[in-house]
Amino acid sequence: MTQKAANPKIAAGKESMRPGKDKRRRQILQATLQIMKEQGLEGTTTRRIADKVGITEPALYRHFRNKKEIVLEALEELSKRPIELLLEAGGEEGTVPERIMRMSETFYNFVMEDPEDALLLFEVMTAARDPDIRNALEEKFLDYTLVFSQMFELGKHEGSVRKDLDTVVAAWQIMSLAIALVHAALIGLGDVLTREKALLAVRELLENIMGDASFRGQGNAAPPTRLAAPKKGARGASGKGPSGQDKKIRARKG
Repeated sequence: MTQKAANPKIAAGKESMRPGKDKRRRQILQATLQIMKEQGLEGTTTRRIADKVGITEPALYRHFRNKKEIVLEALEELSKRPIELLLEAGGEEGTVPERIMRMSETFYNFVMEDPEDALLLFEVMTAARDPDIRNALEEKFLDYTLVFSQMFELGKHEGSVRKDLDTVVAAWQIMSLAIALVHAALIGLGDVLTREKALLAVRELLENIMGDASFRGQGNAAPPTRLAAPKKGARGASGKGPSGQDKKIRARKG
């Protein structure tokens, strides 16, 4: 019994209905992020990812080598948005304290609009057993801190920030408020620690660290007008705890 040849027009029609490779990758990454929010990192299995996308498990490996690569790219997609927002908010207009206020407001808006996204980054960094995943997220948090730290350094040149300011510590103070905002929102204390109160704390911080020139823009050298995005993979000295993180940030600044 001869087998009927497949109709090329029907086959072509089915092929055209399939999402393109890039679109399918995006679907897989979005499904992965949604499952991580619902099930945590440990509960994010390739079976669940495939089921959510509507494909078979083997089909995942046409787009990614393994589960870790899927998770790393999904977290990269989630974590790069704050950097883009911070660089855009920093802009070129105004003095450094004014620009830091804009950056802080933008960053706090990001974590408050969808605290589950921000919490996911915190949870994965602390719960991940795979060092590659932990390190990837550590790099992102260092990037966020570096953007603020670089802006404070510009303030030293501008004359609007004290010359003796430890810019890394100041940057971490702003980041710590963002972390506190996320947790307050998720445990029902969003009306106690609000975005407005966090920004008030940033303003008080800026008032304490402003140099003699204040907002007059007096300094020895004209600073760059726009911050550059942190260089990917530019790791500094090794070490754990705050001192190790400070070394990494300072090494990146250099």
